[in-house]
Amino acid sequence: SNESKLFKNLIDYVFLCRLQRAKMENYALFDGVGVNVNTLKDTINLGEEYSAIVEYFATFFETIPTMVIDGDTVPCTRNVQRFKEIPNKKGNVKHDCMITFNWQGHILELPFTIEYYVK
Repeated sequence: SNESKLFKNLIDYVFLCRLQRAKMENYALFDGVGVNVNTLKDTINLGEEYSAIVEYFATFFETIPTMVIDGDTVPCTRNVQRFKEIPNKKGNVKHDCMITFNWQGHILELPFTIEYYVK
């Protein structure tokens, strides 16, 4: 049946992926990383609080990353950071950010931007 063929192919795929990963165990430490900024709205009124959730992930959860927003280091948790601020001016607000993972001396930096508009 088609289901059994699909299941067999899936098992073969998983086996080959694990085999390749084992061969590269000491070579590729990161096989999945990412950063995503989620907010309910990208335009707010002056005096209103802007809130965003910064989600980041990597395949190793033994480490807590370092996050820098506009040159200031902020405390982090394992895989999510809540960013809040009340802007004091109108117009476009942009923050240059960096998350740095350090796993046994292997460093991976992920730049990202938080940007919104104040009307």
